Amino acid sequence: MKALLLLLCAMMAPICIDARNVIDGKVWDEGGIPLSHAIVKATSGKTIKAFANTKADGSFSLAIEPDTDSLTITVDKLAFERLTLRVPNANQTLKLRMQPNTTQLREVVVSAPAVYQHGDTLRFNLAQFLGKGDVPLDEALRKVPGITVADNGKISYMGKDISNFYIEGLEMLGGNYALATRNLAAANVSSVEVLNNHNEAKMDKGKLSDKVALNVRLKRSTMFRPAGTSEASAGVGVSADKVTDKFLYALGTTGMMFTPKFQCTVSAKMGNIDEFALPHSGPVTVRGYGAESAVSGAEDVIGTLPASSPPLSSKRYLNVNDRLVSANSIFKTGKESTLRINASYAYHKQDNTSASSVDYYLGDDRWLTVNNENFSCRHRHLPMLSAQYELNSDHMYFSNDFSSAADFNKIDMPVIADGSAVSQYEKFDKFKIADAVYLRFRIGHLEWHSTTDISWDKTPSLSLDISTTEGNILQEARSSRLKAVQRFGSTIRAGLSEWDISLKAEGSREKVATSLTRIGSQSDNDMLGHTFLFSATPSYQLTTRDKRMNVNARVDFKAVAISGDNRVGKGARLRFSHFYADPSVQFKYTATPSSKWTFSSSFNHTHGDLLTLLDNEVMHDYRRESANSGILARSSSFSTRGQYEYREPVNLWFAYLSASYSISKHNLMQGQYITDSSSSSSSIAADNNGQDFTLSGSASKNVMSIRSKFTLSSAYSINKRRIMQQNAPTEYYSTDAYVKASANVRPLSWIETDLAAEISFTESRFANVRNDYRTLNARLSLSFFPIDNLELKTNADYSDRQLSKNQYKRNLLWDFRATYKIKSLRIRLSANNIFNRRHYSYILYSGLDTYAYNYALRGREITLSLIFTK
Repeated sequence: MKALLLLLCAMMAPICIDARNVIDGKVWDEGGIPLSHAIVKATSGKTIKAFANTKADGSFSLAIEPDTDSLTITVDKLAFERLTLRVPNANQTLKLRMQPNTTQLREVVVSAPAVYQHGDTLRFNLAQFLGKGDVPLDEALRKVPGITVADNGKISYMGKDISNFYIEGLEMLGGNYALATRNLAAANVSSVEVLNNHNEAKMDKGKLSDKVALNVRLKRSTMFRPAGTSEASAGVGVSADKVTDKFLYALGTTGMMFTPKFQCTVSAKMGNIDEFALPHSGPVTVRGYGAESAVSGAEDVIGTLPASSPPLSSKRYLNVNDRLVSANSIFKTGKESTLRINASYAYHKQDNTSASSVDYYLGDDRWLTVNNENFSCRHRHLPMLSAQYELNSDHMYFSNDFSSAADFNKIDMPVIADGSAVSQYEKFDKFKIADAVYLRFRIGHLEWHSTTDISWDKTPSLSLDISTTEGNILQEARSSRLKAVQRFGSTIRAGLSEWDISLKAEGSREKVATSLTRIGSQSDNDMLGHTFLFSATPSYQLTTRDKRMNVNARVDFKAVAISGDNRVGKGARLRFSHFYADPSVQFKYTATPSSKWTFSSSFNHTHGDLLTLLDNEVMHDYRRESANSGILARSSSFSTRGQYEYREPVNLWFAYLSASYSISKHNLMQGQYITDSSSSSSSIAADNNGQDFTLSGSASKNVMSIRSKFTLSSAYSINKRRIMQQNAPTEYYSTDAYVKASANVRPLSWIETDLAAEISFTESRFANVRNDYRTLNARLSLSFFPIDNLELKTNADYSDRQLSKNQYKRNLLWDFRATYKIKSLRIRLSANNIFNRRHYSYILYSGLDTYAYNYALRGREITLSLIFTK
């Protein structure tokens, strides 16, 4: 508690030393009409001290540090003469009148500003950032300052994943927005809005929030007409046997329609060139306001057959065969209400080949090396249906979310383990249905909120068949879970303060059964458990009148009770009840219009679940097995985080720096015992502390004179853990660091350069052992436009990875493509992995063990594509 009080004092200190000058005023035209959206800047020399956009009534306010005696005030607005005046740096109110620009030009070219700020919204004029070869929206978004688009389509802003993706203010696709960004032409988009302090509910307008969202504004010509992308591709690639050629194909269409009251997207695709069936956000999940899990109980116990992922784009090493049919629509059923329906069926097949070598630490500088050759093939069928009705007004928010999903899996993973053939085949199906009703309404200064969330998931069967030279092993499991969450609360606002009390009641019933059959032995578990949780969470929030400072403090009082039995084997029982109090505090301070500080700290308690009773062995693959101790896992943690954000939209500067620290205490220590034929995991009763520290930051700058974007990011983290290995407790440390720089440069109309380089360092230390490796990755992309409609593009991916103390592996993957554009049609010839590189090697550390992988790559591929984007 002393640490928390000291932290609160440190966080509150900055508010006591604010001595900035405020220059406010109004801007009119010569007729006395207020001018909105005029840009007012205060500068000292070449340094911008503050800026603002005038509101609808022409008013503005600038807060300026008193570090200079005088300032230059400039006011700019389209169709008006620039207004410039010199003023002292002191508190004052200005009355400014602008004169219309009466200069007559024979030919006038009007260029919209690259960025416009209005409150918490940044609007980027996409045409100012669009590259000559950019066709889909995601390619253009990569050039917008502060925005990052991952290879899987996930979008983040200033290091934070976006919470919502809107098109013309409507959220049609939910988390699977890559379907739009990859198929909507950037030429159809007029601007992209970044919504800081975002709140989904209109009744929360003006409240501070940690969320950030994106809203895409379309050109008027795009409305009321079909849009989208259709593609047909064919080609050949070198097969894994290096003898025969593999036929490559892709065929699909995605159609879109946008109107002010209706949006829809229909997609049908098939192909074996790129993967597109799986959502970019990972496993299929269904939305709910209560705690949710994409993993069923049976899947959590047994897991899926392991298949690691190298630090490469999946198109480099995964052989895929995908099918996708989806329909998504949203209707405005009223002025403030919408109905959204999403349905899809996806089929995904992937296979890859790899070799691995694992060095297990046995203590006293002794190691055991296990070598494997792996082939993995996975088939998945994923149907999904969801519907949401939403009423969103200034005084009420209501939504009803229904969602259902299924996942049918088959995994075939034969292994050659140290020269012996092992067959592994896993099959499981899982289903989940959820419905969440959310209601909020306001009467005067009093707000009421209620949530009802019910979910059910079931895995009727999971089977893992293993065949070795010593015999057959059959691991089976099944599970079901029913969960209900009810929340109710009230919020009252009084002046600058806001008080809230939230009550939550949660109950769940879960069944998990396993059966392990080996030669001469049988190991079963049959667990049934109930969990009940009741919590009361009072919170207090203070926001200053100018919204520059916000303090939010809360305490989560929780009472939890768990009851469970394992009705076979040792007959383990679980009876647990406890009371927790978890406080948290957050402090936000906007120091200047360009800079913002955020500090947060929290205590948290967690506990185990029904799987504590898993006291009979289960198998995860041919050599990994585990059992639990029957002791409920309990942990407590303290975490604190601080972040500084700097945004200067006028000059297109965006940066952030973040630091976090956490310490945790556990009553159990995880351990493993290694033999020549198996790896057994368990946990024992022993105090176990962990610590984590992370420092990260990023800065991006767009230079419009040369149409370029420069980004620099870096991170450093250190972690401390304890593990029981070979019956001996061992403390280990891990350190990770990286620096990444990227540049997109388009100084001339006929060339574009995209360069990214990253150097990283990883270290693991324990006992008398110290392992480390470093990695250099670089990517160069050059686009040439010898004529207006022709793009010649080459990509080179270079890696220099350390595999051992004196061993390095260098790799160069080179691609080329030529694209000729005829109006909305692109004819593309692509050649991937021209040098026909066949292997990619890397290592990683996990606990005390070292894993070395050698992945087979897809060989040289040549395809011809016809792509129509409208």
